[in-house]
Amino acid sequence: MPAPLRYKVSLPEGAVVRQTCELSSPIIRLVPLDEIVDIKAKCYSNHPASHCIPRFRLADGSGWVSERLNREPPEDVPVLALQSALEPTDLDDGPNGSGGGGGGDVE
Repeated sequence: MPAPLRYKVSLPEGAVVRQTCELSSPIIRLVPLDEIVDIKAKCYSNHPASHCIPRFRLADGSGWVSERLNREPPEDVPVLALQSALEPTDLDDGPNGSGGGGGGDVE
C-alpha cells in the first residue's frame, strides 16, 4: 500500500469537504487555512467533463477535497500544499488498520 500523504490547506478561504468525489455532492464541512489533512486516495471528478478535477479522500473517511480550484487557469490555484509522506502505520485505527480509507490508493 502506498504511504498516505500529509497536506496543509493553502487556500485562504479554506478547503471544502464534500461527501463524495463529485463536486455536486453535499458539502460536509470547511477545513480552515493552514490546517493539516491526511490523504489516502485520489480520484478525478466526472464533471465538469471538459475539466475533470483531481480530488483527494481524507484519511479519516469524512469526505473529499479538491487539489485545485475548479476554475480556468490562472485562477485554478492550489487548495492544498504537500507537506510530507507518512508511514502507512501512522494512520492505522487499530489492529485492522482501517485508517478511515476507502476509494483508490494515493498515487
